[in-house]
Amino acid sequence: FHTALADASTHFLYTRGNNPTVNLCEEKLAALEHAEKAKLVRSGVAASSLAILSQLKAGDHAVVVKDCSSWVQYFFITYLSRFGIEHTFVEGTDVRQFAEAIQENTKLIYLESPTTFTFKLQNLKQVADLAKSKKITTVIDNTWATPFFQNPIDLGIDLVVHSASKYLGGNSDLIGGVIAGSTTLITQIFENEFLHLGPVPDPFQ
Repeated sequence: FHTALADASTHFLYTRGNNPTVNLCEEKLAALEHAEKAKLVRSGVAASSLAILSQLKAGDHAVVVKDCSSWVQYFFITYLSRFGIEHTFVEGTDVRQFAEAIQENTKLIYLESPTTFTFKLQNLKQVADLAKSKKITTVIDNTWATPFFQNPIDLGIDLVVHSASKYLGGNSDLIGGVIAGSTTLITQIFENEFLHLGPVPDPFQ
């Protein structure tokens, strides 16, 4: 018990944290995205929000693709602004737009390629290289492309999120989300955001 209590990320201490059925799904999702680890959450909005929150604190700045999900736009404009987190929206079709928007306090670049409804593309490799040179974390919503057509981690992106309610779910019969990335980043999200905010997926879904 004490061992499990000391490391809830790798033990079945309480199903709000880990569940064997959920973990099996996470392993398959990680494999699809060529990621070391994945975390299944209750919705796509939860996936995006947790990934963003994990990289930002008061006083930080993010560069965000303009035509991303409306819920992500709301999160930056209305919610995060309450806590002193700034953002700049960019078209994203040219890597120079990202370079020009980066500030000294930029900690995150949020991507969605193709973008919602407008289907604009970003050059993920170029953006990833730019971000790494500035020690900025990259997050992409890969819902539209799916892992079948695009694996952003192979191009250098740090975190990938999905609304599993769309193509991953297959038939519009579930609500869910996923975050995929390195073991280090996903474990940090599990311990610092997921456990405390509690967007727990149903093990029987």
